[in-house]
Amino acid sequence: MVDFGEGIQGEQLIGKLKESEWEEFSEAEVEVLQEVVNTIGKASSKTDITISHEQFAWQHNTEEKSPISYQYGFHLKHVQ
Repeated sequence: MVDFGEGIQGEQLIGKLKESEWEEFSEAEVEVLQEVVNTIGKASSKTDITISHEQFAWQHNTEEKSPISYQYGFHLKHVQ
């Protein structure tokens, strides 16, 4: 667990996928991931947290505190 300040904690993901790991995703999934990177990829951690907490996926998983399915990525508010 990483403390991001202001009472915000979570996991910090660092690194890039290896080329072989991209093969696990469909073409549509890769397109969504690329759009996310292009839209919010250079934002600060605080901005990323704010944006993520506006998402349907986060709002529907706050009680369970379980991993959020990447399937929610097809319904992101900040990605067209």
